[in-house]
Amino acid sequence: MRPGQLIGARFEVEAVIGAGGMGTVYRARDRLTHQRVAVKLMHGQAELDRKRFLREALALERVAHPAIVGYRGHGETPEGFLYLAMEWLEGHDLFERLGGERPTVDEVIALGQRVAEALAVLHEGGVVHRDLKPSNLFLEGGSMSHVKLLDLGIARLSATRFDVTQMTAPGVLVGTPSYVSPEQARGRTVDARTDLYSLGVVLWECLTQRRLFAHKSDFETMKMIVEARGEKPFATLFDFARRADLKRIGKRPLEMLARAGAFDQLDPNRARVFGALDALSAYSAAIH
Repeated sequence: MRPGQLIGARFEVEAVIGAGGMGTVYRARDRLTHQRVAVKLMHGQAELDRKRFLREALALERVAHPAIVGYRGHGETPEGFLYLAMEWLEGHDLFERLGGERPTVDEVIALGQRVAEALAVLHEGGVVHRDLKPSNLFLEGGSMSHVKLLDLGIARLSATRFDVTQMTAPGVLVGTPSYVSPEQARGRTVDARTDLYSLGVVLWECLTQRRLFAHKSDFETMKMIVEARGEKPFATLFDFARRADLKRIGKRPLEMLARAGAFDQLDPNRARVFGALDALSAYSAAIH
């Protein structure tokens, strides 16, 4: 589409900001609010792709939080192309940030708490993200304390909350290999815990600037996850925990502290950060 054309009779195109096989993302102006927005216009017409696109729009419309990219509208053009309009964000994603200076522990704590808040809202709303990774965490203004969760394109929606049928067949992998949970790698049905596991993997990468699970092939990466053959994350996680003032950390694994009720002293969102790290401690225990 050219500058000046309208999408959905409401969003005036200003420029193309990205394009791929599935569609194009435009910077546009919302004629109702006069605010700048990002509009994703889908090119493909495959039934499965259209269903996933509409589910992403539905999830964003119903689940709102300052740490989740904001919904502005969705629909279908007269030509039959689906579109989704979202708030316009300035900054860069976490993937880009990790290619530069290593984040401080305080920055990682701030990011972890805010993402945990976003996940809490998603999960309470019946949505499991299933693709939590650095490129789906946008740092507004470049700040890790102003992170926004992006891309619900492969999210799992509760059948009862959203009146939908599940689209992923048993045994089919969804997600990005380096960040999936062992259950995802095995193609099993997942719940909210898979997002906490992926958050733990992301936090580990923030603290070390290394991927916990990485191999030249996706198959071998997932095999590492299933067989628990990544690096042992204990030392870094304990340092993280001490800086976040977790009581009675001692030298015990975080999973033991969780069972002992140590998380009760934390506010709910901070506890969810440690829930994410606890998933990695359980992994670490498996390789000791």
